[in-house]
Amino acid sequence: MKNNNGQIIIAGAGVGGLATALALARHDIPSTVLERKKESSEDGAGIQIGPNGTRVLNDIGVLDALRPYVGIPENIIANDARTAQVIAELPLGNWIKQRHGYPYWVAHRVDLQKVLFSKASDNPLISIEMDSQVTNVETHQNDSLTVLTKQGKQWDASILIGADGLWSRTRNFVLNKAAPEFTPKFFGKSAARTVIPISQLNPSIRHNAVTLWMSPQAHLVHYPIRGGKELAIIAVRNDSQARQSWGSPVDSEWVLKDMDGFHQEARALISSTQNWRVWGLHTFPPLDTFVRGRVGLIGDAAHPVLPFLAQGAVMALEDALIISQHISRAISNHGNLNATNVNEALQEYQSRRRPRVQKIQQRSMRQGKIYHMSGLMAHARNLTMRLAPPEKLMAGYDWLYGWRAELINS
Repeated sequence: MKNNNGQIIIAGAGVGGLATALALARHDIPSTVLERKKESSEDGAGIQIGPNGTRVLNDIGVLDALRPYVGIPENIIANDARTAQVIAELPLGNWIKQRHGYPYWVAHRVDLQKVLFSKASDNPLISIEMDSQVTNVETHQNDSLTVLTKQGKQWDASILIGADGLWSRTRNFVLNKAAPEFTPKFFGKSAARTVIPISQLNPSIRHNAVTLWMSPQAHLVHYPIRGGKELAIIAVRNDSQARQSWGSPVDSEWVLKDMDGFHQEARALISSTQNWRVWGLHTFPPLDTFVRGRVGLIGDAAHPVLPFLAQGAVMALEDALIISQHISRAISNHGNLNATNVNEALQEYQSRRRPRVQKIQQRSMRQGKIYHMSGLMAHARNLTMRLAPPEKLMAGYDWLYGWRAELINS
């Protein structure tokens, strides 16, 4: 069964894939999104979207639709996990919006997914094919592609964009040696997540903030989502098991294993629910390339990011905007997508994204090590955070949150 309903094929209908389709549509470019799942869903719980991410959501036309579902934290509260002593309070809210032009939001990942899926489904330039898992790509003499799926369908394509996540199959068509690695090579941790109604919580925990509890063995992050009705919680602790699933159930006792020294308030929060899901923190060394011929990778398929800067999904959003710009320019300059200008467009996308995403990967790993400092290093960290003006500390992240996708010349 053959379908010729779009020159650009996107593998994966997650955040990155749908954002890419919407970004292309803003340039009047049609696309077809192939998703292996039978119905739209998104694993995960809480997600943080800094101003660099909300700027992209505005550019692709979904910011206002997501607004009713988000939380807008006033600050970041960093606590000593053992004593519950506040080490620092860093400004978000109006301060960061005024500084960077867009807000810092927190949301449920499912809500972001639903909004993106709804907007893409309603767009006449976007076709979404569920139950369509890409299994092979055939390159023809004219360098066009045929994309084949497990379900027996195939599509002619000018470009294939791999937005199919950490365990990407599309990545095999770019590099066949790049497989994710569990983080014992670095520091060996897994992350558990949950969402609970705020009405169930002690009032002392109901801050409109991103709250961080730091200790050498583990750390905890929580923040209100869905307009303050629910609390998203993420706990990161030592683990030796390379968990590939994003949804393996665990109980609160598992989460608490490395948190014996945590303050009672934090332990009570973790124990307030048994509905935890865990995933192993995987990454891999920087790829030699994100592109090969007419195939390009975005998001976790190209550059998985550890969660300590809360930038994994946001990097996919940034990628979507940039790759759409270069595809649009190729069409504007040449009138079509031939082998030469497609490869040039994808190489230009890679050149713009590679330095930034590699910096994000490195800084995220470093941030994780900062969270888990011990002894004199932890003491020095806490002292620095206490003494430095909060606005100055946050200004140190201008390179991250102040990113803009400047328009490229036609």
